[in-house]
Amino acid sequence: MATEALLREFRADMVRSFEAVTVRIDSMEQQLRALTGLIRSLRSSASKKRRKTRGKTRQPEDNSINAIVPGEVLEHIFAYLPGGEFMKMRAVCRRWRLVVDGCPALMQRARIVFPSDIVMDGEFLVDFTLPVGGATFKSNSITRVDLWWTLIGQELVCLKLKGCTIAWETLTRMLRQTPKLKKLELASNLVISDEVAPIELNQLEELTIYSSFVMQILRCPRLKRLNCWAEDEPVAYFLPIAQDTLEKLSVTLTLDVLNALISLKHLTELELRLETGLEDYWYFLERISEAMPKLKRLSISTLCESHEFSRPLKIAYLNKLTQLEYFKTDGSFPCVGMLDFTDLNHPTLKELSFSNIYFFTDSFTQCLAKTPNIQNITLRSCKFENGLDLFTALNHVHRSLRYLQIENVPPSSFSEPHLNRFDALTCVRLGFLDESQQFYLALFRACPHVELVQLTSMPTVDDEVVLVLCQTAQRLKFLALSECAVTERSVGHIVSGDCPALEKFAVDRFCRLTAAAYRGLDNMGRHDHELGARFENCSFVDKQTEHVVA
Repeated sequence: MATEALLREFRADMVRSFEAVTVRIDSMEQQLRALTGLIRSLRSSASKKRRKTRGKTRQPEDNSINAIVPGEVLEHIFAYLPGGEFMKMRAVCRRWRLVVDGCPALMQRARIVFPSDIVMDGEFLVDFTLPVGGATFKSNSITRVDLWWTLIGQELVCLKLKGCTIAWETLTRMLRQTPKLKKLELASNLVISDEVAPIELNQLEELTIYSSFVMQILRCPRLKRLNCWAEDEPVAYFLPIAQDTLEKLSVTLTLDVLNALISLKHLTELELRLETGLEDYWYFLERISEAMPKLKRLSISTLCESHEFSRPLKIAYLNKLTQLEYFKTDGSFPCVGMLDFTDLNHPTLKELSFSNIYFFTDSFTQCLAKTPNIQNITLRSCKFENGLDLFTALNHVHRSLRYLQIENVPPSSFSEPHLNRFDALTCVRLGFLDESQQFYLALFRACPHVELVQLTSMPTVDDEVVLVLCQTAQRLKFLALSECAVTERSVGHIVSGDCPALEKFAVDRFCRLTAAAYRGLDNMGRHDHELGARFENCSFVDKQTEHVVA
């Protein structure tokens, strides 16, 4: 009866706790805090039991909290933790270790990172042989693997070898003992013998390599994603072999590879690196647009030297890619190649990213006018032939824009700062801009629902800008300021509650804050769980756009 009463009481407490958590927790950080309280209570209970049973024979107590919580509940809780965290939970007690080890879904997320710069030979021993899902070797010399690899490799789904030296025969023995391997990254020095036997990896879906030799040896009938930066002929030979399965490709583009790309009818994501010069840009783009009707993501980077061109390069060929949602182009540094987006008319495009690009006349503004569903915009180190009226350009996408990132572009040319409301905009990242204070005031007044703001090297961003941002953006959760003209007055806005939803406020030493202001932020971080303490390395993730701000 006592056990049943305790069980009912515990279940009632659990229901009340989970109802409260459902209301308040909207981030992983809050979930971890709730879990920390549970761990402390369990540790406290275990400590009391050890004191009571010291010097006596321990008897199992079925009415303990740890015994009552079902293993399925623990697995569900651990599933919310990152791999490194739930492996720490494994070390708390024997039962938790058995729960983690006995859950295949958890173990597949666990990763082993072997110590770097060591020799793995017949004398190398491993005392950790759990069936984890991933293993990473860094700068190791691998000459032999023994029984320990057999125990690890059977459940392995991800294997990475970075900067290692390994003979192909040894690598072959390792791969043959990984029947469930789905992801393989080979960025190592392979020692090749005269006779090399091919190997089949029937479950492999993603392959990253830097040597085309591997493509001649591996047989991957289910390969979906290939990242290969080699320029040798075998790359073009391999692509038609994978034409029925390949969906994502990252490759250095040559004429031979271009001809092979035409056979990849199922490709949806393509990342190209051009080293032949931008004069071939239009030709490559035209061929790709005609041959890949299912392409949804296209990224093109050029690594050629800067030079002048006789005419702008038109991007109207993208109109033929009727399912395209993401387009990124990255020129060489400094800006090279004038691109003309005047004729671009693409209603399905959602993301645009430009780096080191020179825009012809006002084609960037015209591009946004004809792509009304743009959600994400990134501009880095771009130039504009006739200048840029950023507000006029952004007004074309004010209903759909969610993510805006602008870095190192010339000042906007506008007479009166007028912006429509950006109700969908949740993330703003600005850096190295020489705009006026009026520009930022107008921008943030038009963003009432922004949740993440990061400002870097902005000398005209002062306390007034921060105050307007806090008063307008009542949903602001993350604010990071670096090399801005803010003082302790901005901290006062935060402390006084002008940002009711703020969770993290990051400011670096280049801002004009006093030591007392820094201490105030630290104190708020310690005592108020709704406001994180000051931190230096900012890394935020916008869940809606899946963009990382680091």
